[in-house]
Amino acid sequence: MGKHFKTIAAISAIVILTLVCYAIHKNYSLLFVILIALMGGAGYQIRRMNIRFEALNSELNQIFNKSTNGMLIVDEDHNILQANYAMLKMTGYEPSGASLSRIVGKKCYDIYPNINCNSSSCPCKRIFDGEQFFERDLTISLKDGSQVHCIVAASPFRKDGDRAMSVMLDYKDITERKENEKKFARYRTQLQTMASELSLTEERERRRLATNLHDSVSQNLFITKMKVGALRKCETLVNKDEALSEIYGNIDKALSETRTLIFEISPPILYELGLDSALEWLCDTAGKKHEIKFSYSSDMQDRKVDIDVAILIFQTARELINNVIKHSGATEVQVMLRAGKEYLRCVVEDNGSGFDVSTAQQDLGGNAGFGLFNIKERLSYFEGNLLLESEIGKGTKATVIAPFKSYAREYSEEKNNEN
Repeated sequence: MGKHFKTIAAISAIVILTLVCYAIHKNYSLLFVILIALMGGAGYQIRRMNIRFEALNSELNQIFNKSTNGMLIVDEDHNILQANYAMLKMTGYEPSGASLSRIVGKKCYDIYPNINCNSSSCPCKRIFDGEQFFERDLTISLKDGSQVHCIVAASPFRKDGDRAMSVMLDYKDITERKENEKKFARYRTQLQTMASELSLTEERERRRLATNLHDSVSQNLFITKMKVGALRKCETLVNKDEALSEIYGNIDKALSETRTLIFEISPPILYELGLDSALEWLCDTAGKKHEIKFSYSSDMQDRKVDIDVAILIFQTARELINNVIKHSGATEVQVMLRAGKEYLRCVVEDNGSGFDVSTAQQDLGGNAGFGLFNIKERLSYFEGNLLLESEIGKGTKATVIAPFKSYAREYSEEKNNEN
């Protein structure tokens, strides 16, 4: 603008000098030549100004139309003067000239209603009231009933002196961020629930083991002690064989119950013979104990599995089988172990009552929901996953996926070595 003022000032000075020359010399020819030259120079300057204005306007339109943010220009009466395709796309309109013509001229609060419209928090109102910049989060209600979360930045677009004649609104879509915040909050709640449930589960398991030790092993050992004490006090060894046989039976029973508890806590077969044999033993034991037909198959062919992964797969399979026994009412259960190139799959499939998978995954208040979340969390640490297929009345198929090699363990060891 400074260059234009200088040009106008120079032209004015030449005009004044021309008039002075005419007053002195009274030469019309000289005056005519000077005026023609001035008109040509002024026209050239005006053409330059128009070209520059058109270039600036074209550049502004390109920025406006190519912006990935939604943009609106609104006048003092809240009429939409202009909108870009990004705004149309973001708010559910087809990004086309036809859609643009349907909203231009309409009130912004009719096309994009939100709770701040016609209030002191309205971005347009704040700018028309004299603010130079205003930004806030808001939620736009769309024509299909859905909502878009945005950060809107408002600033004057055209001004008359200090007064804004129109406002430019820049909308940044933060719907995905808001959804992630909700997911994070839900995930944090799940972790808190998981921590509380783990503490309760640990206490229940302690109580179960203590009860089993008291009611089985401890009782048998106590009876055995009494029998041995009675034999020691007996002067004559009448019915010696019968008494020793009873003592032997109690000791054998105590040993059997101790082995059962050891297998429940941490089965030695898993460490000695591997995952394949441990799963086969698990199916055989569960089938005999609960009178359910279990079938087991595997194509592992001596493939080696990291012990951490083997423990994880075994514990997960045992938990899934316990869920089948407790909740499904199944009469047949198939357990399959399948080897891939880098990952293995353990499938537990039953013919039980089935359930709604989506409901179970969201139901953190129930044991089923917590159990699924707990399993998925443990698997995710090993870059594994749990896939569920189930329908009410049609049984359930649970597929546990985990790598042969524990990358999580390698990472942990690398970190320890670095420290």
